[in-house]
Amino acid sequence: MRSGAILIATGGVRTGAGEKLLGALGHNILPAAPSLFTFHIEDRKIAGLAGVSIPRVRASIPELSLDSEGPCLITHWGLSGPAILKLSAWGARELFERKYEFSLMLDWTGGLGRETVTSLLQEQREGAAKRRVRRGVTEFDLPSRLWQRFVEIAEIEEETTWANLTKPSRKILTDLLTQSVFSVTGKSMNKEEFVTAGGVDLKEVNFKTMESRIVPGLYFAGEVLDVDGVTGGFNFQAAWTTSRIAGESAAGKATSFL
Repeated sequence: MRSGAILIATGGVRTGAGEKLLGALGHNILPAAPSLFTFHIEDRKIAGLAGVSIPRVRASIPELSLDSEGPCLITHWGLSGPAILKLSAWGARELFERKYEFSLMLDWTGGLGRETVTSLLQEQREGAAKRRVRRGVTEFDLPSRLWQRFVEIAEIEEETTWANLTKPSRKILTDLLTQSVFSVTGKSMNKEEFVTAGGVDLKEVNFKTMESRIVPGLYFAGEVLDVDGVTGGFNFQAAWTTSRIAGESAAGKATSFL
């Protein structure tokens, strides 16, 4: 039986018949790697704070030059939330190769920066001198439990006011707020990831038609492609959109073949 067009929408290419078939046709199949996962961290700065949500942080993986912004959630096993999930997606393959052992840096103020944070702490010292440090700083928009933890790490006494806060303690607070460093030692459990990266190399596909650039008449749609996004919804949309484009293109090709 002959056909002018073949559409492959198998939901993913893994080791086996699908990979062998497409490989035999000349396509490069990128290996599967988990994407959209949480970071496993054991660190005093967040220990026992599961459930605490921070509205906006700036997260980065310096060794990969990756950074993101968004909400962050402290969990029983480490960190999650949009800011973390975006990093896991953008660095999926590199983090897989590192066996999920890397350094993470967080600016809990959402990117205010060290200079601004230093100024805000100084303003507290001048404008709220009699107020206790443990009551927090409104401009940082941090949950009370997290702020209390930072105060504890800085060894600031319960009754310490801003007027009596020492310069070394202010520096520790600034470091914690803007440059908290964590050692990531793993990810969420296997198969708990939202999506998986890997599949047909996108450089080998014409996005206008979803046709193979290597084999005329061969089309792809969905997760058979090396496509993954920063949310699960993105992946659904990618599947629907590529299916529509590939289906219409393949139908046109098949009709012309007849």
